[in-house]
Amino acid sequence: MKTFLSLTLAAALTVAVPAYAAENMGHDMATHPAHHSPAAADAMSEGTVKRLDPAAGTVTLAHGPIENLFMPGMTMSFPVQDPSMLAGLSVGAKVRFQAEEVGEVIRITKIELAN
Repeated sequence: MKTFLSLTLAAALTVAVPAYAAENMGHDMATHPAHHSPAAADAMSEGTVKRLDPAAGTVTLAHGPIENLFMPGMTMSFPVQDPSMLAGLSVGAKVRFQAEEVGEVIRITKIELAN
């Protein structure tokens, strides 16, 4: 009986906790990044280059919100789709970029100098 009650409670929490968290953290499961629209993926975000590592194929950006990924502004390092994308960039440069979540990795798919 004790095992049955424990399993029932565990099953109930498995369903209730994610739903409660989504509702109370302002997340709509229908607009989760896995469900973003192609138009949202084309939106450009803005940032400033803080570090470049062409050998590793990464760029560190202090960026504003990345709307298509529901990500607030912060500073973080991103891999780029192609290391040649880093040519012409320098630390301190203002950029516009697109980022996409592929599996567990958020990758820069387009980056250009801001005007």
